[in-house]
Amino acid sequence: MASLENFLRTGRFGLVCLGTTSRSLTELLGYPDDRSVEEPEIRKYGNLEIAFRDGLVDMIALYFRDGNFISPFSFSDYCPNDQTSLSDMEHFLRANQIAYSPEESLTFDSQSGLRISVSNATLVFSEGRLYGIFVSAWDRPNPSTA
Repeated sequence: MASLENFLRTGRFGLVCLGTTSRSLTELLGYPDDRSVEEPEIRKYGNLEIAFRDGLVDMIALYFRDGNFISPFSFSDYCPNDQTSLSDMEHFLRANQIAYSPEESLTFDSQSGLRISVSNATLVFSEGRLYGIFVSAWDRPNPSTA
């Protein structure tokens, strides 16, 4: 079972991680509920969206905009939903000693963002409520320069 703490620390959502092949993802999760018809390929499994670049998982996105969280996995430690507040999530992060900072580029009007230091995961809040959690290959530090 996936844990939110592990996802935020590592970018792994259960058995799915950045770099997983398209074929492996199908073997792990089966066929998606929906799939994009244009590039980049995006597969939807409930509130979980997975994007590909060059046949590899390039982004994992969890959306909390439609009420209950629905995905092939459930979190074993904390189950956020669309009513999870910014302060609730900050409490979870502090309790699990996960370093984070405000994400200025995503903070405007009624939206705010947090960046998880260790994984570069991004949490986005709309009107103070959790909208989504995103991990993408283009946001991760390059190991050769980090």
